[in-house]
Amino acid sequence: MPRIAIRKSRGSGVMVEGVVGLMMVIGGTVLAVVLLLNAIAATYNKEKIGFVANTAAVYAGTLPNNAARQGLVTAKVNQLLAGMALHASNTTVTVSDLTITTRPAVKVTVATSLPTLLFASFSSVLPSSIRTSDTAVAFNRCWFWGYGVGIHPLGPRWTSPITNATGALPADKKPAWTVLIPVSESQLR
Repeated sequence: MPRIAIRKSRGSGVMVEGVVGLMMVIGGTVLAVVLLLNAIAATYNKEKIGFVANTAAVYAGTLPNNAARQGLVTAKVNQLLAGMALHASNTTVTVSDLTITTRPAVKVTVATSLPTLLFASFSSVLPSSIRTSDTAVAFNRCWFWGYGVGIHPLGPRWTSPITNATGALPADKKPAWTVLIPVSESQLR
């Protein structure tokens, strides 16, 4: 006599295992997407911080090396961060001088904390902010290491950019170059 296979009922346990497995896959996928979005946002923000550091270094290169420079550069960095809609916190700016092949330069390091995306929903997995920093170097402007003196035959001498009240070069032992500005005969009449 042929045997008839009787299928046993598995009950509702299979359905529960399927739903739990599906929820684990969906939860893992959502978490992976959130982590990917945060990695993309962190990379994008790192590029913005690099731009801010470079702009701050160029700005610091135009300022004389005095006590006010650090405060001015820090204020400029905070303005740039606010203007670029970055919600930065704990921002630190470090300005230091260095020399590159006998030319004076300035180095600016900007470090700040930026918030992560969807932190409130995944506070047990994601940090509330990511600390990022960047460093940029720029040469000081030429008037910090030399002067150019133009002499016009029809007018007074001019010194670029710094002179004292008498029109003479400052006594800081920086080199100076003299340039004669050519004049045509029609300008002499």
